Amino acid sequence: MVQVYGRHFTQSDTVAPPPSSALGQQALGMSPGEWATFACNYPTTFADLLLSGGVKNITEYCDKMVWDSSKRKIYFTGCGHTQTTYTIVYDDLTNTWTKFGPPAWAPVIIHAYEHNAYGNNTHYHNQYDTTTVRTRDVTTDSQNNTWGSINYTADTAGYGGQATQTGAFEWFPTYGAGGSLMMWKQGIFGIWRYFGGTWTQIATEAQVPVGAGYGFMCYSAVRDILYFGAGTDLYTMTNAGTVSAETDCPATMGINAAVMFSDPTTGNLVAVGGDEIVRVYDPDTGLWTTDTAPSSSFFTTGYPLEGAVMAITAVSIPEYGVTLFMPIDAGTAWLRKGS
Repeated sequence: MVQVYGRHFTQSDTVAPPPSSALGQQALGMSPGEWATFACNYPTTFADLLLSGGVKNITEYCDKMVWDSSKRKIYFTGCGHTQTTYTIVYDDLTNTWTKFGPPAWAPVIIHAYEHNAYGNNTHYHNQYDTTTVRTRDVTTDSQNNTWGSINYTADTAGYGGQATQTGAFEWFPTYGAGGSLMMWKQGIFGIWRYFGGTWTQIATEAQVPVGAGYGFMCYSAVRDILYFGAGTDLYTMTNAGTVSAETDCPATMGINAAVMFSDPTTGNLVAVGGDEIVRVYDPDTGLWTTDTAPSSSFFTTGYPLEGAVMAITAVSIPEYGVTLFMPIDAGTAWLRKGS
């Protein structure tokens, strides 16, 4: 049980959407496991919102956006390879997306990977190939494109290059008073926690070995656990910092192989695979099962070498029991109702 929207939220609990919320109203009318397109308002077009420059998109080589439950907003910062960095924001109250211009620290980002996180009125972005975490105060979000920074300590220095690409980043709201920022420095230094102005190692790389591929981290507000993994290897972490190995996934997880997120109703882990199969993991039973997949129009066709889930980002919204997706070739947002 965790605190969401100023109240507790459990697997059997729901929060009624405000009458003005198009997202909440559509979510109410959906059945468990159902997929549907979702019409939003854009500054110009859906495609332009995601455009990074030329023909590239800001959502290339990543699979996650982040949700601010107090303001009912979605945040994402990303960049196409060697292109322009942008931050986009979705406002549930108006059903509208906003696109900010390049931040002062751009364009040294390359891609977003799993480097967006949100907690305590702060949008975090772990800057590619640097030892710097960028921070954006969202309290004046409608016009705020000003960023601060957190530097790694000497113990965590060196998280650049390939480690930046394959690692992951997530906010754990119940780990410590006020929450903790979690960083997976895959292939180098293991799992780290930023809390109270200090970085602390939680698990070494030897304690959380994984196969080749891009790492992911996603927090489940329903189960109050952190899922993380890469390749077919999966782990969970409790808010006491206890790490457990889980059942291997039948297929590869991580960016370009699968879009990873926690089901906002059950708290189970969901992997929408590049093979167009939806796999669901229940940590209570240790079993992987399959679920209803979206139609073929959901999947990516413009990046054949990178696969069918390239540049598709997702964010789970537990208050409404849905996950929202931005699939680049679909021309519109999509929703999946928690199953």
